Amino acid sequence: MLLEAESPRVMDQPGVRKYLQEAQNHLLSMFAHNGFYTALAEIYPALVALGTGTVIGQEDDAAGMVRWRAIHPKQVYIHVDEMGRVDTWMFKMWMNASKLLDIYGADMFSEKFLRTAKESPFTDKLIKIYVMPRHVRDTTKIDRFNKPWAIYHVYEEERTLLLEDGADRPPSITARWQKNSDEAYGRGWGLDVLSDVLRLNQLTKAELLAAQWAVDPAWAFPADMREEIDLVPGARIPFFNPAKQVQPISLGGNAAVGDMIVEKLEQSIAEQLM
Repeated sequence: MLLEAESPRVMDQPGVRKYLQEAQNHLLSMFAHNGFYTALAEIYPALVALGTGTVIGQEDDAAGMVRWRAIHPKQVYIHVDEMGRVDTWMFKMWMNASKLLDIYGADMFSEKFLRTAKESPFTDKLIKIYVMPRHVRDTTKIDRFNKPWAIYHVYEEERTLLLEDGADRPPSITARWQKNSDEAYGRGWGLDVLSDVLRLNQLTKAELLAAQWAVDPAWAFPADMREEIDLVPGARIPFFNPAKQVQPISLGGNAAVGDMIVEKLEQSIAEQLM
């Protein structure tokens, strides 16, 4: 990052270069300590794989700065304006009941919530944070209720508005890897192999079930031998009638075929991503 004035004449004025250099050093130091660079690095895998990555800035009053952090793709929904720019966010945040009381105060919650918080203070609760343009406001006022951007904190379980806030600029940034003009969400390389990944997940589950069945199958045995059944390792079950034996139930199948399909899917995914 390099701070410069647009006009070369301004840059030649006494003290301008020194001031901009000091401001640049301050900004770089702030970015290095507020988690912004770390948050960008954290969203990069989601940005490349899924096509959309979001970071959010939240005020840290104790440190006197804005702290940035990455948001998991499942925790954010976006909307775009007529120009295709992201202008609305909905974030899903989980916080325990004790933390919610510290942030918003007991007056914002119902008696039911307060009882729950007392009995189970570390139970996670869902909070939704909405960020959107404020279209109706008094431009002569500069309080949080008349800022260009509105921020709403809602306790989802009881649909209670906990906080209405405002900002001069949106406190979140969303990057998209590739998109069409009529799309809100981006498209990354991972979407091309998403179907293969889902199939691979299902096959892996099936293989785990098959492995469990192999070591712990269902058993068939005569009803009159129920008191003699002992299926611990090394157990010996006597029988006198060859027609009455304890036998595992075989479901058939071919593990080698499953392994071959998994190997082909893994190879296909690797070829498309690499």
